[in-house]
Amino acid sequence: MVAFIPPQVPTPAAEPPSGSKWIHEIKHDGFRTMLAIDNGKARAFTRNGYDWTARYAPVIKACASLACRSALIDGELVVEDTNGVSDFDSLPSAIRYHPDRLVFYAFDLLHLDGQDLRQRELVERRAMLSEIIKPVFAIRYSEHFEGDGAVFFAAAVQHGLEGIVSKRATSRYRSGPSKAWIKTKNVVESEFVLLGLERDTEGRPFAHAGREGYAIRIAIHHPHFG
Repeated sequence: MVAFIPPQVPTPAAEPPSGSKWIHEIKHDGFRTMLAIDNGKARAFTRNGYDWTARYAPVIKACASLACRSALIDGELVVEDTNGVSDFDSLPSAIRYHPDRLVFYAFDLLHLDGQDLRQRELVERRAMLSEIIKPVFAIRYSEHFEGDGAVFFAAAVQHGLEGIVSKRATSRYRSGPSKAWIKTKNVVESEFVLLGLERDTEGRPFAHAGREGYAIRIAIHHPHFG
């Protein structure tokens, strides 16, 4: 049976790696999710292995469109704004009240029809992943860019995206922190007053901060959450 596997976690960096050995993807701002499909039954797991199948009903239903008998797919569960940009602040509310807005961006394939693919090269795994995904709203293939990572990152910043994730094209899948995956985030520095600390519905910490009459929510970087 296809079961949960702890995800591979990218290493933060101030700038993306260079060279032809890397491919680059948009970093979607949402909840890391594993989809496990086995004999027509699908389940969804958080990055820490919690079963959130019931909360992701439209995505689970869309798994029936995948061209496979069984699979374990790594990706990100997001909600998008009117510009198609992932909106993390709206995600908890959408899960509870508007699950029809949920979108799963698939970026890696760990198992397929009884085969463990983790020892295969990333580009091979992704090629197989792209073949099993049909065009539906709730499940999409995360496209990648081959070329200058700095140029791709600059384009991501220009479009207001959270950042990019760069991955070694020939790397194998390894659970846990990995230097074969590098994330570069679009960071804007400013000074705020800390108003309070909370946790979201998945237990990830965030801070409420404010300045000059308005407040914002800031994710807290932690080794367990990335």
